[in-house]
Amino acid sequence: FRDAIQAALPEGTWLEPEEFDEARDPSPPEGALQIRCVRRKCVKGVVRMTAKVKDAQAKAANNESADVWPFTATIGDALRASVTAPDAAGIRRAWDCIRENMRVIRLKNKFREAASRLATDGSGAFTADLREGKNNMFPNLHINVLFQAEGCAPIVAEVQIHHERVLAVSKQDHKLYEVIRAQS
Repeated sequence: FRDAIQAALPEGTWLEPEEFDEARDPSPPEGALQIRCVRRKCVKGVVRMTAKVKDAQAKAANNESADVWPFTATIGDALRASVTAPDAAGIRRAWDCIRENMRVIRLKNKFREAASRLATDGSGAFTADLREGKNNMFPNLHINVLFQAEGCAPIVAEVQIHHERVLAVSKQDHKLYEVIRAQS
């Protein structure tokens, strides 16, 4: 999957080295697209996948979703990668390359969704009331692609495209999300 993502993106895209790979440059060049697809992060854990399947089963049992058996089909990110761009043009370049070089089966445009949650303050300026917890979305693109390794069945994988400055803030926020989701 890592090789497929790198091949889909433009030449000069920096690939984060695996922890054991001392031959690669550990820091990205200024202004480059950056891929994060290291083994310990890009494969979703069994515990989290199990929780997602159980959640899909419960929602189907309560008629809260149209998902049907096998509920493992609801996992769209068993393999994951992220691409970080320095600016809007880089986000567009990454999206265009993925769309042209991989089989995209779904795009969730969280830039559009986040913008639709903003309200105007009467003067035309946008505001976001974070007190009710409904405007705290960090915009990015979630792209589900069909990936097939040689000799294996195809699976749905996820590629997220982030703006580097927004990503820096969302990483801090994700720590709280992990605490809230923790079992103990």
